[in-house]
Amino acid sequence: MVVGCDIDTARVQVLAAMGGQGVRTPREVAENTDCVLTAVASTGALELIATGPDGLVRSARRDFVVVDVSTLAIEEKEAARADLHAAGISMLDCTISGMGKQARPGMWCSWRAETAKPSEG
Repeated sequence: MVVGCDIDTARVQVLAAMGGQGVRTPREVAENTDCVLTAVASTGALELIATGPDGLVRSARRDFVVVDVSTLAIEEKEAARADLHAAGISMLDCTISGMGKQARPGMWCSWRAETAKPSEG
Protein backbone atom coordinates (compact mmCIF):
# COMPACT_ATOMS: atom_id res chain seq x y z
CA MET A 1 0.00 0.00 0.00
CA VAL A 2 1.19 3.51 -0.78
CA VAL A 3 0.93 5.91 2.16
CA GLY A 4 1.31 9.61 1.51
CA CYS A 5 0.85 13.12 2.76
CA ASP A 6 0.94 16.53 1.10
CA ILE A 7 0.27 20.09 2.18
CA ASP A 8 -2.33 20.10 -0.60
CA THR A 9 -5.19 18.01 0.84
CA ALA A 10 -6.68 17.58 -2.66
CA ARG A 11 -3.62 15.51 -3.61
CA VAL A 12 -4.08 13.32 -0.55
CA GLN A 13 -7.69 12.78 -1.58
CA VAL A 14 -6.57 11.72 -5.07
CA LEU A 15 -4.18 9.21 -3.50
CA ALA A 16 -7.00 7.79 -1.36
CA ALA A 17 -9.30 7.58 -4.39
CA MET A 18 -6.63 5.53 -6.16
CA GLY A 19 -6.46 3.05 -3.28
CA GLY A 20 -3.64 4.58 -1.27
CA GLN A 21 -3.74 5.67 2.34
CA GLY A 22 -3.69 9.41 2.89
CA VAL A 23 -2.29 10.68 6.17
CA ARG A 24 -1.77 14.17 7.56
CA THR A 25 1.92 14.23 8.52
CA PRO A 26 5.34 12.86 7.57
CA ARG A 27 5.45 11.23 11.03
CA GLU A 28 2.36 9.22 10.14
CA VAL A 29 3.94 8.17 6.85
CA ALA A 30 7.01 6.89 8.72
CA GLU A 31 4.84 4.98 11.16
CA ASN A 32 3.09 3.14 8.32
CA THR A 33 5.86 2.40 5.79
CA ASP A 34 9.35 0.94 5.45
CA CYS A 35 10.53 3.38 2.78
CA VAL A 36 9.73 7.09 2.65
CA LEU A 37 10.20 8.91 -0.66
CA THR A 38 10.58 12.68 -0.55
CA ALA A 39 10.35 14.97 -3.56
CA VAL A 40 10.38 18.63 -2.56
CA ALA A 41 11.12 21.99 -4.13
CA SER A 42 12.91 23.69 -1.23
CA THR A 43 15.30 23.11 1.63
CA GLY A 44 12.66 24.40 4.03
CA ALA A 45 10.24 21.71 2.91
CA LEU A 46 12.86 18.97 3.38
CA GLU A 47 13.71 20.30 6.85
CA LEU A 48 10.02 20.38 7.80
CA ILE A 49 9.52 16.80 6.61
CA ALA A 50 12.64 15.57 8.39
CA THR A 51 12.66 17.46 11.67
CA GLY A 52 9.50 19.55 11.91
CA PRO A 53 6.94 19.22 14.73
CA ASP A 54 5.34 16.23 12.92
CA GLY A 55 8.44 15.27 10.97
CA LEU A 56 10.02 11.89 10.38
CA VAL A 57 12.24 12.11 13.47
CA ARG A 58 9.08 12.32 15.62
CA SER A 59 8.07 8.80 14.61
CA ALA A 60 8.52 6.08 17.20
CA ARG A 61 9.94 3.87 14.42
CA ARG A 62 13.55 3.88 13.28
CA ASP A 63 13.45 0.86 10.95
CA PHE A 64 12.70 2.72 7.76
CA VAL A 65 14.78 4.45 5.11
CA VAL A 66 14.26 7.90 3.59
CA VAL A 67 14.95 8.22 -0.14
CA ASP A 68 15.12 11.81 -1.34
CA VAL A 69 14.63 12.32 -5.08
CA SER A 70 14.72 16.13 -5.01
CA THR A 71 17.19 18.21 -7.00
CA LEU A 72 18.34 20.27 -4.01
CA ALA A 73 22.04 21.02 -3.49
CA ILE A 74 23.93 18.14 -1.88
CA GLU A 75 24.92 20.38 1.04
CA GLU A 76 21.24 20.98 1.81
CA LYS A 77 20.48 17.27 1.62
CA GLU A 78 23.48 16.47 3.80
CA ALA A 79 22.08 18.65 6.60
CA ALA A 80 18.80 16.69 6.53
CA ARG A 81 20.71 13.40 6.35
CA ALA A 82 22.76 14.37 9.41
CA ASP A 83 19.60 15.26 11.38
CA LEU A 84 17.95 11.98 10.41
CA HIS A 85 21.11 10.00 11.15
CA ALA A 86 21.30 11.56 14.62
CA ALA A 87 17.81 10.14 15.21
CA GLY A 88 18.84 6.69 13.94
CA ILE A 89 17.18 7.00 10.52
CA SER A 90 18.98 6.30 7.23
CA MET A 91 18.65 8.62 4.22
CA LEU A 92 19.68 8.03 0.62
CA ASP A 93 20.18 10.73 -2.01
CA CYS A 94 18.61 9.44 -5.22
CA THR A 95 18.11 12.58 -7.25
CA ILE A 96 15.83 12.29 -10.24
CA SER A 97 16.33 14.83 -12.99
CA GLY A 98 15.61 15.11 -16.65
CA MET A 99 12.85 13.52 -18.65
CA GLY A 100 12.31 12.71 -22.30
CA LYS A 101 15.33 10.65 -23.28
CA GLN A 102 15.71 9.16 -19.78
CA ALA A 103 12.08 8.00 -19.78
CA ARG A 104 12.45 5.88 -22.92
CA PRO A 105 11.88 2.17 -22.34
CA GLY A 106 15.06 0.38 -21.29
CA MET A 107 16.76 3.49 -19.93
CA TRP A 108 15.92 2.82 -16.27
CA CYS A 109 17.84 0.43 -14.06
CA SER A 110 16.91 -1.04 -10.71
CA TRP A 111 18.91 -3.16 -8.30
CA ARG A 112 17.92 -6.49 -6.90
CA ALA A 113 19.15 -6.73 -3.32
CA GLU A 114 19.62 -10.48 -3.42
CA THR A 115 22.00 -10.39 -6.39
CA ALA A 116 23.34 -6.83 -6.31
CA LYS A 117 23.30 -6.79 -10.10
CA PRO A 118 21.56 -4.16 -12.24
CA SER A 119 18.29 -5.11 -13.84
CA GLU A 120 17.12 -3.06 -16.82
CA GLY A 121 13.45 -2.29 -16.92
